[in-house]
Formats: sequence, structure tokens, C-alpha cells
Amino acid sequence: NYSDNFENDIALLHTTMDIPLYPAVNNINSICLPAQDVLFNGRVTVTGWGHVADEGNTSEHLMTVDLNILNDKLCKDQFKSLYKKQIMICAGLRRGGKNSCRGDSGGPLIKVRFGKAYLIGIVSYGGHGMCARENSGAVYTKVSHYTNWIKKWAYGKCQRSMLVETEDLELGNLISSTSNEEEEMMTEETSEKEMETTTKRMEVEVYQESDLTVVAGSFFLNDATSGETKHKVEKIMKHQHYKPKFYLNDIALLKLSNPIRYDRTKQPICLSQKSDVVPKVLTVSGWRKTQENGFDASVLQTVNIKVVKLEKCKMFAKRGDNYKRYALRW
Repeated sequence: NYSDNFENDIALLHTTMDIPLYPAVNNINSICLPAQDVLFNGRVTVTGWGHVADEGNTSEHLMTVDLNILNDKLCKDQFKSLYKKQIMICAGLRRGGKNSCRGDSGGPLIKVRFGKAYLIGIVSYGGHGMCARENSGAVYTKVSHYTNWIKKWAYGKCQRSMLVETEDLELGNLISSTSNEEEEMMTEETSEKEMETTTKRMEVEVYQESDLTVVAGSFFLNDATSGETKHKVEKIMKHQHYKPKFYLNDIALLKLSNPIRYDRTKQPICLSQKSDVVPKVLTVSGWRKTQENGFDASVLQTVNIKVVKLEKCKMFAKRGDNYKRYALRW
């Protein structure tokens, strides 16, 4: 429903290949989407390569400027019926001197809250020949009005097209073991070899909160990383149905005594949804041994691994090796 009156002035681009994010590439990272129809105020930031003055040239370097979200009335008085507060944001400085200008259209308006950067606006339009004038604002598309629309396309349409490429490797297919299978596993006798594994696993349960420290933003096992922070653990929340003998519900949450502030070395990660399509290749990282009977890695290691279908996991179980009963849960 895009119109020449700058209504619904937003578009999505589907790239032909994935974009590598930090830390693979230092100066590329993702940005958070705001919740649907959430409102923002206060200080914001806009970036772009547009004109640095009304009659000036475009910039050869990426420019950035801090602005304030202004009262809707200011832009309503300025742009009359063009401005619609439900789908637009008015931003600038009342004293003038700084704002977006021609050539910045499509650029991001960013709000930082609690260390997270949110894309709250997109440069849309301003008064012709009136960049950064006193008591005037520029208009930005209100991204929060379109969050559900973005998710529909980014998480809906794209997933359906990926489904063919991943040969129907849906999450449900990978963990579709039945409750009857679980009951059968629970009643089977545990071999001596499996009992040794179980004993080692159960040793984890003796850890107390005071024994644990979370190091965020570290890439080195023994040396400090610039920007890393340490956090005491206030509470360990194990899953209420955790079964150490059978690796069932093998998950826990850690409540930290102080929050992690996000920056270039520390970023949040999205939780998967039941409807998500599992790709053919996933990535795992860690510091442990790089080969059997080898040494622990001193630098954080990362490796791409293929998703294994349920049938192949069942083959492990039939062979009677250490993956018996457990691989079905992965």
C-alpha cells in the first residue's frame, strides 16, 4: 500500500546470499526490531551519506548525528496532511543545525535502550530546501507500525521458500520421538558404561551459584579479551523435569547478579520458534578439545556441522554406542 504521499514508505530487500555478522566481520551487525506499535521518545541517532547542507555535496564518509523525537504537532503544522502520526515519526532539533537531508532517504533512525540498538525509523522526507532548519523536523517511517508486516515476510514467506531447500527438515521432524519411546527408555536397564557417563553428568548438579562466574565477550580461554565483563551467578534454574540419566530436558538458566551491557563483543541471540525451519548446516562453538585425546583450545573455536536426520540418530542407538537413547533428543 505504498503511495506517492509517503504513506507506507518502507521496503524489504531479500539478498542473494547471507550477510556475515560480527564477529566474522567487525563492522557488520544486526539491529533489533521494536515491538509492534511501541512508542519511543528522547534521543535518537540517524546515519547516512546524503547532503551535508541544503546546497552542499553528498558525503564521502558515513555521517551520524544525534537528534530528538519531536512533538507530532510540529511536523503536522509543517507538512499538513502529508504527516500521519500513526505511521510516521517527527525528529530533529528545535534549534536546528542537524538532521537528515537529501540523499539520506532509506537510512536508519536508531534508538539505544539498555545497550540494545533498535531500528525505530527510516528516513522518509523533509521540507525541500529546509534541511535542519530551526523549529522544523524531518519525517521518518515509524518501523514499529510495520513490525508484524516485516515478520510476516522475513519469518513467513522466506521460511516457506527455505522449506524446499532443506528437504522438509522441520524442527518437529527432528525431535518427533513419542512419549511411549520415552517411557521405554526410562524403564531399560543402564549398562555399566552408561552408568559411568551418568555419574559424570550428575556431578554437574553439585555446583552452587557461588562456584560460577559468567565471562561475557571473551574469545580467549586463559587471557582477557578487550571488552569482556564478568558476572556472578545469582541463581541457577534447572528444568523441573531434568533427567541426568537420560539427558532429558538438559537445559538450565542462569540469573546474573548484574546485567550484561551489549556492545561490539556482546550481543543477544534470538530464540528459535516451533515454526522455524531447521537449515541443513548449523554452527557450534566452544573451547574444548580440537581432537580426541588432544588439548583444550586457547581461542574460541567454531565449526559448521550438518543436521542429522532422526533415522541416522536411531542408527547410533542400534549400534549401542554412547549416543544410545540420547541422540534422539538432539
